[in-house]
Amino acid sequence: MHQRPTIRETATMSDPTAPPALPVTFRPGRTRAVLYTAAVACFAAITAVAMLLDRLGPGSGSASC
Repeated sequence: MHQRPTIRETATMSDPTAPPALPVTFRPGRTRAVLYTAAVACFAAITAVAMLLDRLGPGSGSASC
C-alpha cells in the first residue's frame, strides 16, 4: 500500500525552494493572537485588583494586625 505524502514532502515536491511547512504551534499569527489575548487578560486582572484596592482604602479590610 502507498502512504500519502506528509506535509513536508508535499511542500518540497511542489516547490523545492520553499521552506518546510511549520506545525500549528509555530504559526506566528496564532502565537501573536494568543500573546495579545493573554496580555489583555493580565492587564484587565491587574486593573480590577487596583480598582478594588483603591475602593477599599487602607484599614478597611477584614485582616487586622
